[in-house]
Amino acid sequence: MTKQKKKILSILKKTYCRLKCSKIHGVGVFAIREIPKNAGLFAGVARHNCQKFNPGELKWLPAEVAKMIDDFLAMENDGSIFIPSVGIEGLDISFFLNYSKKPNVGTKDGGLTFFTRRRIKKGEELTSDYRVYDARYK
Repeated sequence: MTKQKKKILSILKKTYCRLKCSKIHGVGVFAIREIPKNAGLFAGVARHNCQKFNPGELKWLPAEVAKMIDDFLAMENDGSIFIPSVGIEGLDISFFLNYSKKPNVGTKDGGLTFFTRRRIKKGEELTSDYRVYDARYK
C-alpha cells in the first residue's frame, strides 16, 4: 500500500462527523459515532490559504455571494473578513458548525481548528460559540 493510501486511511479512521439538516439552522455538523472529550475534529480538512478583505473590496460582489460570505465567514474586529483562496464554494465541513451559547466544540486558535469540549453522543449536533472568533457575535 502506498504512503498516500495509508495517510488517507488514517484520516478516515479519525472521521467523526457528517452534514445533515439541523433544527438549529439549515445544515449542521453531526456526530456519526461517539466522540471523546478533547478530540481534535476535522482531521482531513486542509487549512486554506486566506486573503484578508476589507468591506469596501467586496461591495461589487453579487448580493447572494455577499450573503454567503456573511453566513459562513467570521468577521474580524476591524470589519475585515479572511476569505479562503478556494472561494466560498470550497468551504469544508467545519464552516457548517452552528452557533450555540453552550457549545460542545471549542477552538484554541480563533476558529482555525476545533476540539470537543465534552463527550459527544452519536447523532448529536456539534456547535460552536461564534463569539470567540466572530466580531458580529461579541
